[in-house]
Formats: sequence, structure tokens, C-alpha cells
Amino acid sequence: FANYHWTPEEGLTNPNIRNPKLLIEDTINLQYVLECQIDGCGSSYDTLNIEYDPMPHVNMYWPQQIADTIFFACLSTCVDEYLWDFGDGSYSNKENPYHIYKENGTYTIGLIVTNSYGNDTAILIYTYYWSALPEENGNDEIKVFPNPANEKLFIKGIPKGGKIQILISGISGANLIRSETHSEETSIDVRGLKQGIYILQLRTNQKIITKKILILH
Repeated sequence: FANYHWTPEEGLTNPNIRNPKLLIEDTINLQYVLECQIDGCGSSYDTLNIEYDPMPHVNMYWPQQIADTIFFACLSTCVDEYLWDFGDGSYSNKENPYHIYKENGTYTIGLIVTNSYGNDTAILIYTYYWSALPEENGNDEIKVFPNPANEKLFIKGIPKGGKIQILISGISGANLIRSETHSEETSIDVRGLKQGIYILQLRTNQKIITKKILILH
């Protein structure tokens, strides 16, 4: 059985365990000495030198396009704030945002990451192309939310009278979810759908109401 002791103790969550966490903001020490003592065997010592870089660093992944939606992601360290510039006058301060361009074309996408010590930037050139789906049609009184959805999709304002058939299909046209309701509001479990763009249809005897939905997990 070994006993451990790190010195100096400042900044360590627990200086008497093998693998303590170092809280950089609570210490100015960048060198620590570990004493390991085993009964009957004496003590041994080791020195740990810490290389600490407080500056933010960014690495932008190549975007993933699913239907008309572009998903952005980055691998960053020591970051407090994000600023994405999608190159079309739109911005986001989320770590991993998504974006839909209104027009096909080539865009310069920039990302600035910052913390109290400074900032770092990255850019890439992305060519966006999407042949749009048919225009949505239907009743503005029908509310579909949240959109994007994760676990459940709620539908309110369904026209009264008769049975309503609800279909969710992929952009290829394959029906993935089918249900029916007589109520003015209902919910659909979408946890089984992969992340992406889908078409929601509400079918009555008189018309078909179409909505585009986005699933994010």
C-alpha cells in the first residue's frame, strides 16, 4: 500500500492521492514534487513540470451538410466565447452551431475564440449547394415545436373535425413515422430518427399540410 504526497500543496484538489486535479487559477506553481512512500520499502521522489498555455486555441472541423442545413463544429481549448461568421451576414456565438444559407454559392466562414488572455481565429472556404424542396404549404395556425426537435415534436392547432393522418418522411420520400389523431394537439416521439431534415405532413380529407422539421440529437 502506497502513500502519496505532492508538494507544494497549493492548487491541488487533494495533495495526498496519486492523481489529484490541478486548479491553475488557484496556484502559481508549475513544478510539483511527488513523494511515494511504501511501508518497508522507503520513499521515492519524482518531479512534474507543468507546461501551461492560457491562450485559446481553435481547430475547425470541415462542416457536415444534411439536406439544406450545414452543421459546424470545432475542437477548441481554453475558450470562453465563440463567434462564428458564416460569410453571408449571419453570426452565431454557439460552440457548434448550424446554419441554412439562402442562396447557393461559395462562402468564407470564420471562427474567433476568445478568453481573458487573447483570441485565436480560423477560416475555411465552403461551397454550398442545395436544390430546394417544394415550398411548404398549409395553415399558419398550426404550430410545430420545438423545431429543431430532440425527443418529442409537439403539434398544436390541428384542424377540427374528422381523423387527421400524420406522416413524417425523409427527404427521399420514405415514410418513417405514421400516426393518427382526432385531437387539436398531439405529440410525436422522434428519438428514433437520425439527425437531419424531415418532412411532416398532416393529411385531412380536404388538403395536405406540409411542414419542414429538423431533428438534432
